[in-house]
Order: sequence, then C-alpha cells, then structure tokens
Amino acid sequence: MKAFPLLILWFFLAIVVGLAAKSSGRSFLLWLLISLVASPVLGFLLLHATKGK
Repeated sequence: MKAFPLLILWFFLAIVVGLAAKSSGRSFLLWLLISLVASPVLGFLLLHATKGK
C-alpha cells in the first residue's frame, strides 16, 4: 500500500507531460504512454529535446 501514492504521482506527472505535449501540437496519448513506460521525468526531457524539430 505504500507504493500506491507513488503510482498516483507517476500517473499524474505522465498526464502533465501529455498535456504539455498537446499544448505544443503533439500527440497527448503518445507522450502519455512514453511517460508511463519510461518515466515522467524522461518523457518531459524528451519532449523538450524534440520540441525544436
């Protein structure tokens, strides 16, 4: 049960990455899945690294 709040935080941060992707004209669902599988921090970094391309 101690891991449950961390899972909620992980999912919430993945949604934030998806919303950031959507606001920059990218696929919400794709970036949500990337963030869920890899990590929200890595998803955020990848999103911003590929933003200029």
